[in-house]
Amino acid sequence: MTKAIEPLTVIVDTNVFDEANYLFEGMDLGILKQYVSDGVIGELIISDIMVRECKRHLKEGAEELVEKFNDKIFVNRLWTRVERIGKLGDMRQMLDKKAIAYELIKSFNKYLEDVHAKIIDSKGVELEDILADYFAAVPPFKVKKVKDKIDEHKKHEFPDAIAIAKLKQIINKYDEVSVVSSDDDWKDAFANYGNVKFYKSLKDLFATITAEHKVTTALGLKYFEENKAEFNNYIEDILMTRPVYVNGQTCDRHGVCEGYDYDDFDILNFVVCSKVSNVDYIGAEELIMTVNVRAEVEIECSYFDDENSVWDSEDKEYYYEARGLVKEIHKIEFPVEVVYKVENERVIKRIRTNPYPPRKLTLDEDTLVSRRPVDTHGLYSHKNQYKCDCGHRFIVDLMDYVDETTQTSDSGMGAEFAHSILCEDECPHCGRKYKISGEIYEYPIGAFNADETKIEWEDKE
Repeated sequence: MTKAIEPLTVIVDTNVFDEANYLFEGMDLGILKQYVSDGVIGELIISDIMVRECKRHLKEGAEELVEKFNDKIFVNRLWTRVERIGKLGDMRQMLDKKAIAYELIKSFNKYLEDVHAKIIDSKGVELEDILADYFAAVPPFKVKKVKDKIDEHKKHEFPDAIAIAKLKQIINKYDEVSVVSSDDDWKDAFANYGNVKFYKSLKDLFATITAEHKVTTALGLKYFEENKAEFNNYIEDILMTRPVYVNGQTCDRHGVCEGYDYDDFDILNFVVCSKVSNVDYIGAEELIMTVNVRAEVEIECSYFDDENSVWDSEDKEYYYEARGLVKEIHKIEFPVEVVYKVENERVIKRIRTNPYPPRKLTLDEDTLVSRRPVDTHGLYSHKNQYKCDCGHRFIVDLMDYVDETTQTSDSGMGAEFAHSILCEDECPHCGRKYKISGEIYEYPIGAFNADETKIEWEDKE
């Protein structure tokens, strides 16, 4: 990579690793290692206090993982039915929290070796200076307000205070130092040091580095915009393969639940919107950017409508459970790392896409955008799937777009109705307009008879 700036000296806090979820080969930490390899970052500094804190977080994470897994699996009565099968009974031994913690810490140590991290020993810090800062309530012992209450737990800041004090001793040896931390106490602690540049995240640091390559950055952004429809369709296909959990209820602190207890659901549509949030890396052969993806999920959920059912007091069950339907739209967001091939400072193609959506999409009150009950009287639904030339597939419930209804005949099984359909919209991925028109025939009442609709697409020109 062409160095437009002098090799940087970078100091990182524990939260840099926490926020990257210790994914050493993915996204931010992987790019940080690449910048060290390129020589753009000449020295990566971390306090031994921070190293010990990271290892503690990894150990606690392993313990929490095993405890949650045990609670979900081994206390389940179904486990007793299958634990004798094959090697399933060995799972308890396999989930050794000490072994998991050991491997996690081993990977962390390997990463520190790969980035040639300079670990600063905290020895030599004057205790009197730390205590003076503590009683004077200066960063990191600054008194904070949490929801209008004073947070007096300043004693928990001693590890940070020792690390900061040691780093202050070495900072003046450098012309310029970049400190990366999302902790405002760190920013306040180094506020009076003219040679310190503060960044709240690695992405802020990366953006400063790539800002030196304005032409390539502009070409990368242009390439993404020109091929956004293809990118959105790719992400949509990935989302369609993810397991989905839908919850229509909320529970208050007293355990009282409200809302819908869904029996089943169908995913109708994913609509993906994307925007570049950061250009992270520009090298001789690759450009890496982070894209923020926002996806709207349209679902149709069914439930047993107890209010409209007949209760049989003798059999202690509903004689007939009426079916209710609800349509919902949910919104989810997640980052995607996109890697482009660069030749002669020109972006030529996308070579890798690494999305980071949840393993299981949970659609609940936290993601809910809108909800509407469906009137299930008569012919209330008739869905068709369409495909745009850009590759986007979508489902339209034509009965949501009834413009006019007329009775056409009256035969042995009752009246026949013609529902005139008019739906005018555009592809959310490429913007191409379309129009769906024609008739849906209902005969007998409540039953689909015929579909005489068609879709017309606007000319690409």
